[in-house]
Amino acid sequence: MDNIRMLVTSWTLVHHINDESPLQTLSFEFLKERNAELVIQVDGYDETYNQQVTSRSSYLFRENVIYGAKFDRAFVHAESGTPLMDFSKLSNYSKVDLD
Repeated sequence: MDNIRMLVTSWTLVHHINDESPLQTLSFEFLKERNAELVIQVDGYDETYNQQVTSRSSYLFRENVIYGAKFDRAFVHAESGTPLMDFSKLSNYSKVDLD
């Protein structure tokens, strides 16, 4: 997906840890103990202002990363089919089994 007109719902970026991942050999405990930091940068293009836009966020494994969890859906669809965001659920998550 190279071109998206508008982000109408929340998005979750996922990095699968597999054989090709640079995190593959590092355990969550190892990263927490060393106070590792994950820096995420998302680039896009704003057609309204005709310019590149960038968003950058930093997450410390010790403070911000929850291992073995996934975000819950924070949006529902109205009867008309329009997606509605429930901002009170934006940070909600559920634990998942990783085995």
